Amino acid sequence: MRRLSAATAVAMAMGSFVSLGTAAAFADGPHGATATGGSSGGDLYQQNIAQEGRQNSACDEGDYSDITLAPGRLTGRCVNGDGSFNKFARVRYSGARAEGGSSTFDLYQQNVAQRGRQNNACDDSVDLGLDVTDGALTTDCVNGDRSRNEDTFVASGGALARGGSGDSSAYQQNVAQEGRQNNVCNLSDISSPSLDPGTLTAGCVNTDASSSKHAGVKSRGARALGGSDGFVEQQNVAQEGRQNNACANVVDVSASVTDGDLNTWCVNKDRSSNEESLVSSGGARSDGGTSAGSLYQQTLAQDGRQNNACADGVDADLSLSGGREAWWCGNTDHSGNKRVLVKGAGAHAQGGSGLYQEQDTAQEGRQNNACGSATYWWPSVTNGRTGSGCGNGDGSRNEDVLVKGGGAHAKGGAGADGDVWQQSVAQEGRQNNACANLNHPLAGPPSLTDSTAEASCHNSDRSRNKKVLVKGGGAHAEGGSAAAELDQQNFAQEGRQNNACANLNSPEVTLTGSRAQTRCKTVDGSDNVETKSIGGGARVRGGSSAGSLYQQNIAQEGRQNNACDNHNHLDANITDGRQSARCVTVDRSVNRGTTTVGGGARVEGGSGLGDLFQQNIAQEGRQNNACGNSNDLTITATGSRTDSQCLAVDRSVNVGSQED
Repeated sequence: MRRLSAATAVAMAMGSFVSLGTAAAFADGPHGATATGGSSGGDLYQQNIAQEGRQNSACDEGDYSDITLAPGRLTGRCVNGDGSFNKFARVRYSGARAEGGSSTFDLYQQNVAQRGRQNNACDDSVDLGLDVTDGALTTDCVNGDRSRNEDTFVASGGALARGGSGDSSAYQQNVAQEGRQNNVCNLSDISSPSLDPGTLTAGCVNTDASSSKHAGVKSRGARALGGSDGFVEQQNVAQEGRQNNACANVVDVSASVTDGDLNTWCVNKDRSSNEESLVSSGGARSDGGTSAGSLYQQTLAQDGRQNNACADGVDADLSLSGGREAWWCGNTDHSGNKRVLVKGAGAHAQGGSGLYQEQDTAQEGRQNNACGSATYWWPSVTNGRTGSGCGNGDGSRNEDVLVKGGGAHAKGGAGADGDVWQQSVAQEGRQNNACANLNHPLAGPPSLTDSTAEASCHNSDRSRNKKVLVKGGGAHAEGGSAAAELDQQNFAQEGRQNNACANLNSPEVTLTGSRAQTRCKTVDGSDNVETKSIGGGARVRGGSSAGSLYQQNIAQEGRQNNACDNHNHLDANITDGRQSARCVTVDRSVNRGTTTVGGGARVEGGSGLGDLFQQNIAQEGRQNNACGNSNDLTITATGSRTDSQCLAVDRSVNVGSQED
């Protein structure tokens, strides 16, 4: 029997669940919402959710679920609509808090804390078994904000989600969301869907058309802390700011699709108007848990505007036979901001420790894509199609705006006893693509027969900025360490239009009569007048290993840097197929009286006592191409084609500008 949240049960019965806010929709109070998990001497199946503020959806979240549709249709729909008006309002509280329980046996748990406006924790399954024959399962979660706020003040201690512990297996999600338009959508921990044929669709949408004047928001930042156990499969997600998508990020999923469709799409749209507003926070923070055994983990911290961490699988087994799988995540910003101050300590993601496969991602700024970068993934596709697409579109207008942050920071964990497969990604600034970078998908290996696999990541900046100041400490990515073999990618990106795209790290790929294609594109058509950017420089430091070391360390800073299609320890077998990568950066921006100051990009390699396969790339300035430089590459192609294309086009206009 499936366990459903109360909101989901009402949604299924009535078709929708609508919450309309009025003036003073926030409840004043010193403590905030609190949810604390219990404990059990046996198995524990539990959800602990604390929601506070406006428009929080915890929708269709199954802990331990078993669904059979043959045929049939199951639909969950959760909707929030805010058309309230607030004037001279003041709200103070300590923030939403959700803490996990503990168990001496297995622990299946979700701990979700949401605070602010338009937070979606939607269709998040911990342990889901799904069997669909000629049926359909659809989840739809929507938030819509058209509120008006004048002379308002909101202060809180920040959302907190803390994982529990158990003596054996732990399947857990720890999610903290704070701010506007944060989507944690369709994130599965342990999931085994079977579609034969059937359709599984999840859609999450946030739309903000609010108007805010003389508004102040202060908080300590969202925090998600991982738990510990002898065996952990875990997601720790902290999101803060505007338009953060953590979408379709599976941890341990076995999916079987025969002549069916598996679709996920998550969208954020910002058309808000903000004048003389202050936003101050401590930055989003996500810390990984620890394990005495294997650890399958995602540690994700997002802070700022338009950050996509989309379709990044940790430990996923996908079988498609005449089926289709599609992930799509989009952010669109048409907001207007005048005399706005944004202050934060920077996004922080720190990995846990164990014998593990792990992703640690910290994103801060505008239009950062960490998309389609699987850590430990092996798909088997026959007569099918798998694709992921992530898009950012910035058409915002900013005048007299100050943005201050301590810089995005991603730090890898350590493996005390065995091999480590890890990605550590820190992105800060504008239009940074870390896209389709597969990290050690070795166990299958990935196999495509008469099929197509596509990854597409796109950034488009048409914003207008006047008298804007951006200050940050620089993006920082630091690799972890391993007692045995280390397969690792460490990326730090800062500035404008940096492509770290299609860099495969230690995979085996088999294509038979198939096509694998990766496309990453950044287009800058922004208009900047008397703007100033100050940063400490992107920095990457490689990890170390007592055994063999397969590693990529990439730091990019400035304009139009391509580190594209640089494979590290790749073994590809292609028969009557095609593998291609295309990375494009186009600069049509207009800059008048602008100043850019940075400390320079830096890369430091790691060390290994065994074989050393390593790439260390630092790029700074305009139009640097580090493209198609493979390290320890083996390709066997029979009647096939493999190619890469990297293009940087600069048509920018600069008048009275300075770069130091």
